[in-house]
Amino acid sequence: MTFTVDDAVGIARAAHAGQVDKSGRPYLGHPLRVMGRVSGEHARMAAVLHDVVEDTAVTAADLLAAGCPAPVVDTVVALSHRPGEPQEDYLRRVAADPVAVAVKRADIADNTSPA
Repeated sequence: MTFTVDDAVGIARAAHAGQVDKSGRPYLGHPLRVMGRVSGEHARMAAVLHDVVEDTAVTAADLLAAGCPAPVVDTVVALSHRPGEPQEDYLRRVAADPVAVAVKRADIADNTSPA
């Protein structure tokens, strides 16, 4: 079975269930909006999953076990800021992955001006 963007959305929906943003709205709206700002299947999957590893109990191994393609998981991991990690190290890792750069730009755009 092929892993799809819908599968990625389902994982994000389950992982972010019960979370709310700073405005009190369901958090899932943020990764969905970020996904809407990028193109390409890899980028769309990574966008909707971009906060799952950093902000929920879901791990990279969980994503792989669910069938998420390894390159997508690699991008999600690149986008996941690690506890205690210097910002410079985080940004260097993001910059090394062109899809992560596109997703991070979309993330910043949404955080600055959510639709």
